Amino acid sequence: MKTPTFSDGVVIAVTAAVAGTALLTLINTILPLETTVTLLTTIGTALYLIYLLKRSAQTVGRIITLALWLSVSTVAWLGGVELPLYLLLQLGMIWLTRSLYFYNGLFPALADLGLNILSLAAAYWVLIQTRSTALTLWSFFLTQALFVYIPASMREKPASLDSTQMATDRFNHAHRAAETAVRKLSSSH
Repeated sequence: MKTPTFSDGVVIAVTAAVAGTALLTLINTILPLETTVTLLTTIGTALYLIYLLKRSAQTVGRIITLALWLSVSTVAWLGGVELPLYLLLQLGMIWLTRSLYFYNGLFPALADLGLNILSLAAAYWVLIQTRSTALTLWSFFLTQALFVYIPASMREKPASLDSTQMATDRFNHAHRAAETAVRKLSSSH
């Protein structure tokens, strides 16, 4: 299984910028802008989550993760959640998925949350400055591509305390304690 790379993220950013802009232009002729953005956000998030799940070494819970995302998205959309909150929900699902499938602790997950906030801020800034859908999507997904540089775990285990050695040390300690107890019992009789 191939893990995500920054190059993959660049390809996703280019694809999202080109396809997102084309689809926005096309669908916006039929639907209102807010509905179009919500629809494209939903499709884009679904595709990105599928990409993340396919690239993860974890296989447990993929269907449940997608079902959770689908449930949250459906309830939010049918419930009439405003677009900014809907976008935050989708971003939250991206963060949750990466936190569950790519990190082994709280600190990497918090670093990823910071990256998500940064990507949202970058996309918003680009949108305000340029009014360009392509550049906004490019900025968002290019910033998202940086998640591959967040280490899976931000705490080092001492080299002498790997799990096999720890189990061996505990066994040896218990064995010595048992021998000591047997000697005491045999010397007292």
